[in-house]
Amino acid sequence: MSYAIGWDSDNYRWKGYGVPCACEHPECAEEVDRGMSYECEGCGLSFCAKHRIGQVCERCQDIDDVGDRPEGVEPFPAKPESLEWLQHLRTHESWANWRGTPGSLEQWERWHHEAQKGHQ
Repeated sequence: MSYAIGWDSDNYRWKGYGVPCACEHPECAEEVDRGMSYECEGCGLSFCAKHRIGQVCERCQDIDDVGDRPEGVEPFPAKPESLEWLQHLRTHESWANWRGTPGSLEQWERWHHEAQKGHQ
């Protein structure tokens, strides 16, 4: 088993050290990946070292149990898929079976639309 790429059913997107992304702090664009070394143990989003306190982001630092968030404190909004990752999904031969799965290209189009909005 590898942690390079997997499906994150909580955040409805790909995760793993093989999935490039930007730090999910709203004021940061540092390139990281969605592997466990960048993952916040509270919300599951990915943060650079500057925006993690130990293994959690600043919004999750006061959580005692996962999902037990203080009232009024919401996780940061997840950033869209990176254009680099979407290009890989769309063109790399290793993803041909996924592209042939019903609904996958429609999902890719939705992710791509969101990513383009986020990179303007």
